[in-house]
Amino acid sequence: MQDHTQTTLSMRSRSVVLSTCISWIIRLLTDSKYYWHLFSLVFVGEVLLCALVMRYVAYTNIDYLAYSQQATLFLPPNNIRDYSSLQGDTGPLVYPALHLYIYSLLHKRFPAASSPGVGGFVPGKSGGLEAGTAVRSDGRSSLLALQGMWAGVYLATLFAVAWIYRQAILSLEKQAAAAQKKETQSERSHQTISVGQSVLKLLFGTSPPLQPFLLFLPLSKRLHSIYVLRLFNDPLAMLALYASIVLFVKRKWYIGAIGYSTKGCAVPSL
Repeated sequence: MQDHTQTTLSMRSRSVVLSTCISWIIRLLTDSKYYWHLFSLVFVGEVLLCALVMRYVAYTNIDYLAYSQQATLFLPPNNIRDYSSLQGDTGPLVYPALHLYIYSLLHKRFPAASSPGVGGFVPGKSGGLEAGTAVRSDGRSSLLALQGMWAGVYLATLFAVAWIYRQAILSLEKQAAAAQKKETQSERSHQTISVGQSVLKLLFGTSPPLQPFLLFLPLSKRLHSIYVLRLFNDPLAMLALYASIVLFVKRKWYIGAIGYSTKGCAVPSL
């Protein structure tokens, strides 16, 4: 009899724990009060994922190598200023001067990442890169440090996108609250509720469950490749773009316009 009672209590406690966990998960996904709690989990997961990608996935030395080759022609002793003469393995230089300045600085600061032998490098493994090349004796930073910088750009962009999402949710909450208030007034005056108001209430209620879209942000394999495995130039422009949008939302028009213009100086097609 005592064993049966203990089994029953154990099952009840498990049921309570399970229902509590499910309740918390639902709150994380639907209650905007827990928006930043959910994003914090996503952010920590992204930090770990970027570290794992840098540690276990082979680096692809294509784009950054070409940028460095073009920067080498621009820097002393070559000092070439004719754009048509700035060439790399992927072709001629097609980006504005700010792009060239940025990658020239990176080439001087991180020379290890500019070696053709870096392709396929995995930290801690023999991937065709000798230790003397990965970390130069003159104390310059290694390829891994440069990948960490791009991971930081990725995480900063992720935070900016999440902040924009949050502002969209707050805006929809205000619209839903206004629609609900208008609906209440309409009911009191026996007026007909518009179809738009009814759809808004049906879809969003008073707390738009848009934060589950945060879970889709880390799912792009190509994004992780572009940022930490290829050191592409688009991430720099995208960070400037989203930072400009954040400033525009805050009505910082002049500073936002400057940031948006800076984005165009790096990658004009974005």
